Amino acid sequence: MDIASLLKKRKRGAIGISNEATVEECVSLLAGENLGALIVYDAHGKIVGILSERDIVQGLAKWGGLVLNRCVAELMTSKVITCKPKENLKDLMSVMINREFRHLPVVEDGKVINVISMRDLVRERIAEMELENNVLRDLALTRPPI
Repeated sequence: MDIASLLKKRKRGAIGISNEATVEECVSLLAGENLGALIVYDAHGKIVGILSERDIVQGLAKWGGLVLNRCVAELMTSKVITCKPKENLKDLMSVMINREFRHLPVVEDGKVINVISMRDLVRERIAEMELENNVLRDLALTRPPI
């Protein structure tokens, strides 16, 4: 299955924030939208990073409560790996596991159209495995014993 098929089930696209916003603004948006990461854009709308809950926790460890007044650009991960809608779900799961991140922006025609999470991929993979299991069970029940 490709990412485009997974995204058809989505109700919303990617949500982002300015690289000049404060971490407090980011935390409010993450909580309000029930998200684990935000795409970070510059003043020209270009993706310049991603800010996840993990980045914020690392900022808390470094600056304590003062992290809320810091600029998003100070905490974000700036080397963002992206994927395309036609990429394979299993391949991307492997990339995310090997590179140890949980959120992946999906880019089409140079624009971020959505973000997939490891949770999305695991959920879809479990559904695929359940379907495969049901098909195999049905085959076993309909075939005569040898």
